[in-house]
Amino acid sequence: MPVKVLVIGGGFAGAQVAIDLAKCQHVDVTLVTRTDYFEASFANARSVVDPSIADQALWLYEAMKPHGTFIQGEVTQLSNSTAVLADGTQLAFDYAAIATGSSYAVGKSSTALTLQQRLQELQGLAARVKAARSVLVVGGGPLGVELAGEVLTDLPGVEVTLVHGGQRLLPSLTPKASAAAEAWLRSKGCKLLLGDKLQVPPGSSGGPFSGTTSAGVAVAADVLLMATGITTNSGLLAQTLPDALDPQGRVKVDATLRVVGHPRLFALGDVTDVPEEKLAFLASQQGQLVAASIAALAAAHVAGGQAATDAAGKRLGRWRPSKGIAVMIVTLGRGYAVGRIGCLTLRGWLPTAIKARNLEGFVSKYRRQLMAQP
Repeated sequence: MPVKVLVIGGGFAGAQVAIDLAKCQHVDVTLVTRTDYFEASFANARSVVDPSIADQALWLYEAMKPHGTFIQGEVTQLSNSTAVLADGTQLAFDYAAIATGSSYAVGKSSTALTLQQRLQELQGLAARVKAARSVLVVGGGPLGVELAGEVLTDLPGVEVTLVHGGQRLLPSLTPKASAAAEAWLRSKGCKLLLGDKLQVPPGSSGGPFSGTTSAGVAVAADVLLMATGITTNSGLLAQTLPDALDPQGRVKVDATLRVVGHPRLFALGDVTDVPEEKLAFLASQQGQLVAASIAALAAAHVAGGQAATDAAGKRLGRWRPSKGIAVMIVTLGRGYAVGRIGCLTLRGWLPTAIKARNLEGFVSKYRRQLMAQP
């Protein structure tokens, strides 16, 4: 009997698990995700000014490399051995990989279930931004800075305002990198409201907005772009396995990415409490690790039963947060970028060449990695 594996969520982490396990003997893998398309979400900021990149950054799961049985649906109940979908379908499993990811206002909170709906959504937003005379960005983390940078670069006549609750932009980078990003934005005419906050009604992102910040500054724009951080998509576990979550709603995992207290469940990607930046390349590599671990457990089970499986479980690979050194690059349009490698500040030509001028290359890399015919 093959070992049944359920992968919940088809982003960078989940897709990698499913593709790797589909190659393994003695494993029957099923991937469940709510959409029929994969989205390289790191290209979302660029798509706001250049929707053509979305044609490359989104693709159907049916175009992926073999990844087992695909089900477009939503898991609404989960135990240690069974999942229930919204339509009532029950899926029994031996192991599950929870890769439900995260959401934020621009790009990862879409209600679009089909590829065509998502492309239309992105094209509509890009058209509104292109027609705008003013854009308001709320949030000064990586997404907010990238959104402001893309608009200032491709649409230099548009007035851009960025509101950020912290005293410095990009708090996950070094102070020097933050200062370089701030200087670049100001040099392009961006109005920065740092240490200030703005109450925004849900669903306002992408449309016109006017209001007053907590400091009493009146702001108005033809298009509002929300970038106020990520929300972990862990509602499924909050309902059925609440002990698996920390107070912030993140899934608690051990060094092998097993869910604490639930050895048949793994969790990976944005949904976990791993202390690191939630980046595509890290999620993908976590997918490789989890797939290798489940494959080892499956092989041990087939060869020697429960005793061999227990022994294999003690030898699983371990994840080092950020692979041992924090790396991040934040683009400001096509011509500038800042970043960090550990405590080292990156700015100028190097991060620009790596990512800002080569974003399409990053998309192509994952197309080759995940698609049957990129």
